[in-house]
Amino acid sequence: MPHEYVYFLPTPPGVRQETGRLRLVSSADPAADAEISLTVPGGRAWRILSLTAELVADSNAATRSVALQISIEGTMIAEIGAAGDQTANEVMQYTWGIGLSTRDQGAVTQNMGMLDIPFFMPGMVLATATTNRQSTDNWGRARLLVIEYEFKQP
Repeated sequence: MPHEYVYFLPTPPGVRQETGRLRLVSSADPAADAEISLTVPGGRAWRILSLTAELVADSNAATRSVALQISIEGTMIAEIGAAGDQTANEVMQYTWGIGLSTRDQGAVTQNMGMLDIPFFMPGMVLATATTNRQSTDNWGRARLLVIEYEFKQP
C-alpha cells in the first residue's frame, strides 16, 4: 500500500480539505506515434512537483525536439521545451520539476524546470509535443508526483 504524506499548503478556493495528499499519478501508456496527454480529474486540484517520462526514438534519421505543453479548455497557456534534441535510436528520460534547472545531461537524461503554477485545476491538460516524431517513436507512461486536493461538492 502506498504511503501518503500530508502537506500544509495554501489551498485553492472551494477545496474541502486544508491539506493535500502526496500522490504518484501515472498516465496511460500511449501507443507508438502518440503523445502523452493527462487531464487533471474533476473534483481535484493538483500541485505538480514533477513529471517524468521516457521517449524511445526509432531508427529513422530525424532530430526530435520535445516540450511539455499545458492547456486550459483547448488553449495552450505554457510550453516548457527540453534543453537538447534527441536523435535516432536514442532512449531519453525527460523530467520536468519545480526547482530543476534546465540542462541536457547527455545521452540519457534531460531535466527541465517546471512552470510553477500554484494549482492545476480540473480539466487542465499536460501533454508532450514532439517535433519530428516518427511513426514508431514511443513514449512510455508519464509519472507525476503531485499534491492532490479535493473540491467541496455543492
